[in-house]
Amino acid sequence: MFGENLDTSNLLSAEAMGILRGLLQQLRTKPASPEDWTKAASPQYWNLEQIAQAKRDVVAQYGMVFSAANLEQLDRDTILGFLKFQNNHHWYGLDRLGGRLTTDIPRLREALRLLVDENKPLRERLNQLRPPAGPPFLAGLGPALITGILQVTYPEHYGVLNKITAQGMKRLALWPSPSPGKSFASTYEGEEIRGKKSGVSSSFLREKMS
Repeated sequence: MFGENLDTSNLLSAEAMGILRGLLQQLRTKPASPEDWTKAASPQYWNLEQIAQAKRDVVAQYGMVFSAANLEQLDRDTILGFLKFQNNHHWYGLDRLGGRLTTDIPRLREALRLLVDENKPLRERLNQLRPPAGPPFLAGLGPALITGILQVTYPEHYGVLNKITAQGMKRLALWPSPSPGKSFASTYEGEEIRGKKSGVSSSFLREKMS
């Protein structure tokens, strides 16, 4: 976890490896934030253990909430709570989506049921939620939230794709080459595969590059 097993495969240049190892060392030696660290102005003040604890906390609190078995009980207050940084400990700004997401709770449950269905290929699920052409399955359910929910529900399988992780992967030359008309599903699958082959998950990048 958090880069201990970084692979020096040729997907990562020596410069990229140096950046990642330097960031990891900074976090290991960084003093802990105050006791109310989850209310800190920014996660940039957290050290390595606090970052790890934040992930454990959000998975413990919300991991089962988004499981297929529990989605029928998902209500407006629960989803609005998850969107707040004070509760998810990872992502700012998601709470701005609350109004659109909770207009139609049955539709939201349907979208999330599709998202977490591991019996279907990832690309099929994502293409239904964010079609390459045409409107999304549900307004407000964009890439950052989709991948955030995937990571909370399946923390060992999926990382987060948002502006910060995209910037990090571009800096490390791991971002897929641009292609006209490339779908969100294709971009996310490529980003996840490249990250895993290099030993760098997008969750690692989010925590280190922010």
